[in-house]
Amino acid sequence: MTEELIKETHAILVKGINGDNAGFLSSKEYGGIHRSDEIFAGSLPFPKPSKIPEAMRSMIQNLDKDLGSAAKDKELDPFALAAKYADRIVNIHPFIDGNGRMCRLVLNAILIKYAGIVVNVGEHDQSRDEYILIARESTEVGGHSGALGTLVLKEATKSLKKMRDRLKGKKRE
Repeated sequence: MTEELIKETHAILVKGINGDNAGFLSSKEYGGIHRSDEIFAGSLPFPKPSKIPEAMRSMIQNLDKDLGSAAKDKELDPFALAAKYADRIVNIHPFIDGNGRMCRLVLNAILIKYAGIVVNVGEHDQSRDEYILIARESTEVGGHSGALGTLVLKEATKSLKKMRDRLKGKKRE
């Protein structure tokens, strides 16, 4: 994973959506472009625009370091890893819009690669409300992926049970 890949993915994710369609005043497309305005979550600021490239580089370096340690130790918790970096991207908030969607893409890219599963965090109203509350609380404390990790495990368990039930149903037919 690289910052360039994240920017390219964001550009694809929001292609054809201009600021007016995304809920802010701008006719420019903004895909893959770091935000240039300071923004807040409640009264807490996200990193200043000038700090975003540094924060993104740090996130990627830390991910590489975590993966290197996991390879060396031959031990990896894909759910904790995915939650950690999904939480990190939400708290960097690099783009003017689409940060939550990018966070879920990062989360699922890690889960697909290291656990072979996709987790639908925030798919339904109750799950979405829980996800937003967790993201907000994490931002308020400067980042903490524990609660998101718990939500990811809960959703992964649901997904795995659903797959198991489908497979059992097909075997009986």
